[in-house]
Amino acid sequence: FANIFIDTSSVYKGLPDLYPDDFIYSLPEPKGYFGAKQFFNSESLYVATVPDLEKDNINRANSEITSSVICALWDFIFSVIVRRFRGDNNNCGFMLHTDHRIAYHEVVFDKVKAYLLHVKVSIESSDVNMHDFIFQEWSRFEDKTKNISDAGNYNYDFPVFDKDSLVQKSLSVLEDLKVRVLNGDHDNLDYHNEDLSVLLCIGGTLMSRGVTIEGLTVSYYLRESPRYDTLLQMGRWFGYRGGYEDLVRVYTTGTIL
Repeated sequence: FANIFIDTSSVYKGLPDLYPDDFIYSLPEPKGYFGAKQFFNSESLYVATVPDLEKDNINRANSEITSSVICALWDFIFSVIVRRFRGDNNNCGFMLHTDHRIAYHEVVFDKVKAYLLHVKVSIESSDVNMHDFIFQEWSRFEDKTKNISDAGNYNYDFPVFDKDSLVQKSLSVLEDLKVRVLNGDHDNLDYHNEDLSVLLCIGGTLMSRGVTIEGLTVSYYLRESPRYDTLLQMGRWFGYRGGYEDLVRVYTTGTIL
């Protein structure tokens, strides 16, 4: 980015500088690309705004997992179910990024693991309340997905499940789901030698800058930064989502937006 700060009146050996007339060329957005235009506007259907205080709550060791994290988790579970229904068995990823500090990653990891275990045990014990809750979350997810499909003119198939079928498919995803912490202490994602087809990744700077989470579908992102280049590198939800554009979700704060 240093090049954009070149003095426009400078010359080198009698020649004008490259910037600004010939240095930067704005390329047209390719078809199917998800970029800032899709996410950073007041009418974006892909973004769910969470309270600014959410970061403190989710990072605090003695507090419960937050409702918006729970919503994001179910969005992810359901997105895997729908992609499998469509015959898409490629990798499906979830990025959960609340802070750059390693200690908080472990706190969030413990909360997420505890919640997922609670859900799994409740399903296996035929907890009616959990079954009802899952079906309620599915209705919320379905409504949002269909709104996105209508707005984007997507014509993808969407499944219809009864409650029992949905619960069993959710359990199947939970059994496949891997939860990983990715930071300076834990920095290994080996897609070649480990089944990471359904991956929830919790981390900080390493994850936001240097690692590709394959098939990224849901992002829960609370870390603020005043630096433009850092924000660009952290926009990991940018890219191509062919076949599941209607399933993409981003959870973040109004301040970041």
